[in-house]
Amino acid sequence: MKLKRGVFLSLVCLLIFGGCGGELRAVRREWRGLCEAGGTLEGYPHWDPQGPPEGSAFLRAEWEAFFQRPRAVTIPFLMEQLASTTRTAVDTGAWGKATEGALAVYAAEHILGRNWFECDESLPNLTRYAERARRSTANITAFMLPDVAARQEAEQYFYRVLRKLEQQAE
Repeated sequence: MKLKRGVFLSLVCLLIFGGCGGELRAVRREWRGLCEAGGTLEGYPHWDPQGPPEGSAFLRAEWEAFFQRPRAVTIPFLMEQLASTTRTAVDTGAWGKATEGALAVYAAEHILGRNWFECDESLPNLTRYAERARRSTANITAFMLPDVAARQEAEQYFYRVLRKLEQQAE
């Protein structure tokens, strides 16, 4: 039996939080504020073990608070944003204003401590973009997200990382 993503996420929230309507509404409200608050990601929006560069919007208290929310809520929420082409007020430097989809990718990378282009070959569509990302300074994330198959594989990748981190925490 195949569960739709929305049903699956609802069940996860119900099991983890006894219902996450309030938590999800809070995340949605917080996300909207973060998208509208602006700021810059200082040239390199992806996760870096050294942390975001000085001056990055990701160092602001409101972003730090968002990153500290339960991953079981934020990651499914962010995955729902991947297809969004709505422009945010968050600047990515030479790449211009981030779309909600791209910002969701960058946020997921920071929450999970892994970049999407670190994927393995089991995700062939995403791997094709990952190889380009490793060789280029261009915003390959912006090229990857409109490709439905690659975007779905990015979602799979982030869920795999989340599951692995949750298993390690047990």
